[in-house]
Amino acid sequence: RPRVLQRSVRKISGQQESMGSRVQLIVGFSAASITAVIGGVYIWRRWNDSRRKLAKVTQLYVYPIKSCHLIEISTSECSKRGFKYDRCWTLAREKDGQLIMLSQTQYPKLAAVRPQLQSTADGKMELYITAPDMPSIIVPEELPPRSTIVVSDGLMSGECQDVGDNAGQWFSKYLGIECRLYYMSPLHKPRYLTNHSRYGPAAKPDEQTSFANTSSILVVTENALDDFNSRVQTEKLPIDRFRANVVLKLPESVAAAGTHYPEDSWTSFTVGTTKLRVQRPCTRCVITTVDQDQGVRKGTEPLNTLRTYRMYNGSNKIFQAATNGVFGMCCAVVGEGTITVGDDVYLS
Repeated sequence: RPRVLQRSVRKISGQQESMGSRVQLIVGFSAASITAVIGGVYIWRRWNDSRRKLAKVTQLYVYPIKSCHLIEISTSECSKRGFKYDRCWTLAREKDGQLIMLSQTQYPKLAAVRPQLQSTADGKMELYITAPDMPSIIVPEELPPRSTIVVSDGLMSGECQDVGDNAGQWFSKYLGIECRLYYMSPLHKPRYLTNHSRYGPAAKPDEQTSFANTSSILVVTENALDDFNSRVQTEKLPIDRFRANVVLKLPESVAAAGTHYPEDSWTSFTVGTTKLRVQRPCTRCVITTVDQDQGVRKGTEPLNTLRTYRMYNGSNKIFQAATNGVFGMCCAVVGEGTITVGDDVYLS
């Protein structure tokens, strides 16, 4: 019996040791699980913070012909060059042996030239163009092969081809000068922003545009416009004066806090499936004084008011030399995608 008792004691002791090991295993596993859950929550919160919603897209615009009237759209593909069909056509005239692009700076009445994109019966795209006191004209996107031509805005050059005599004569009659219409197709080399003689240092390799001045996408906010209109002493201005591609509306919480320009601190953000990098604040020029419906210059606003509160105050010496205020963001497309009205904007 003593031997039986000893075997029983050893068996019970073994069971207790086994039970203790299981308890330790369960406790250890539970602790590891709790740690993993806490770690997962922390990582999720960090990711969620990085995906903080900044704004919502309310309006989208393209400008098929540089310096001519806008077209409001609801969605667009966005390549490295910017929105599809945005500033793919430009007017130019010969000066000192170069073909120099025309803009509203010299010819405000270009704003009254209204291009419309329309599809033909065979699915091709064409421009239907109207202007005051002029017959309409149609310019096909698909052109017969012609020599590649280089045009310049004085700061950066780009490849394109002549659209033809009909368009050239039409615009020459409208403006009262000899000029031609040129088209940059997807097959032509884009304008690389690092080649810009003034703002090139703000760009990175492979950042490009069509015939837009200094960036592929221009972004402004409704909140900034509301703040401007609360300050201007003359007539309030519409958003089209700033010729943006993307118009955003900030969250109510931001607007309620009186923060009208949080975009000043943005460096990159995602809109829809497109990722944008902020190259610089947009220094505004005299084109903002042109009535975009009538094609006439009206006074000196918004420039006068912007000078009172929106002068560049950063460290970049290139922009410190600017004599006009800033409004909006010049952005480069670093991740191609699509942007649609209603899309949320997230910090990248």
